[in-house]
Amino acid sequence: MTFWTASLWLLLAVVAALVFCPRILARVKPAPASPLDCKSTVRLPRWLERSAVVGAAAFVGLTLCAVMATTHDDPVALLYSMAGPFAEPMAFADYSWLRMGVHGTAVLLVASLHPIRPNEITAVASLVAVAWWFLVGLGLTYSHLVAG
Repeated sequence: MTFWTASLWLLLAVVAALVFCPRILARVKPAPASPLDCKSTVRLPRWLERSAVVGAAAFVGLTLCAVMATTHDDPVALLYSMAGPFAEPMAFADYSWLRMGVHGTAVLLVASLHPIRPNEITAVASLVAVAWWFLVGLGLTYSHLVAG
């Protein structure tokens, strides 16, 4: 599987998560409280409900990283592809801690927008940021695997 094929699959998974995740979450309604039970229904913690979109995209990215790592029989590729921009030492001899820090922090901040303030725009921004995280990690890791 080439990098561009993996990029296409990850983009397809992000679009599918964007289309289907809100519909699935909209159908989930809390069960009515039992008349015998004096407590209300049990709901997920608020932070878990808010991180469903980012979690689904991260799960797709982690699955893709695991598939690509098993394709090359290199367990280190799994770790570095999940590292996103911090996989830069695998690709470049003249890597920069500042560049990795700024790039990684910016992507993580954009990815955290949807759990902080959930709406459609932040969902798209967070999904793109999570996809970018894994694509950068895969690109930097595969430049290492091709060169080495």
